[in-house]
Amino acid sequence: MGAQYPNVAFFSVSEFVGRFTFPIMAYLLVEGYHYTRNVKKYALRLAVFWLVSIFPFYLMHNPSYAFSITDIPNNIFFTLLIGLIMLICYEKVKSPIGHFMLVILFTFLTILSDWNLLGIISIWAFYKFHTDKGIKVTMFSYFLIFEIISIVGIFTSANSAAYIVEIFSSFGFLAVGYLLLNYNGTRGYSPRWIKWGFYAFYPIHLILLESIKYLFF
Repeated sequence: MGAQYPNVAFFSVSEFVGRFTFPIMAYLLVEGYHYTRNVKKYALRLAVFWLVSIFPFYLMHNPSYAFSITDIPNNIFFTLLIGLIMLICYEKVKSPIGHFMLVILFTFLTILSDWNLLGIISIWAFYKFHTDKGIKVTMFSYFLIFEIISIVGIFTSANSAAYIVEIFSSFGFLAVGYLLLNYNGTRGYSPRWIKWGFYAFYPIHLILLESIKYLFF
């Protein structure tokens, strides 16, 4: 029984961090798309770290069943890669109907990935409404969506503790909104080791978290 409490604490921290980090990654993807000198190399970096992160993500989240083909598009770099390809296509299409169909198509391409349907929509929102007001509306909308899902889950799911955690972790969206509103749009100190370090952090942190969970929980 006591072992459940560390698991809840571990889940709480990981969920808050997830709510906090993905919107930043989505926003920086849009920034990167605007400012990159070579979008093909940008896409290639995302593809490489998607492939590198597949098995660490699987071990972290789905160790109870055998690895399958549906685990291949499982991690956040796949979502970011598909989001980048969507932005490339979006700029080439001029029709509003075409834009709508592209967002729907690329949203469903990530249905098996981390952040699945909502990840692509947040990337599109940051691209389409790249203003302070757009950031406020996007982050508050995500906060409300996850709060409503959590409240419904508390009363309809047997695992209500997880949804209670979700209620608090959703405040990560508001924290991200505050940070992004204070971002001045200028590039800071960014040598090559920092740039590659940000990419490498994702698979490394999955391996570390899985190790901690295996050793202590």
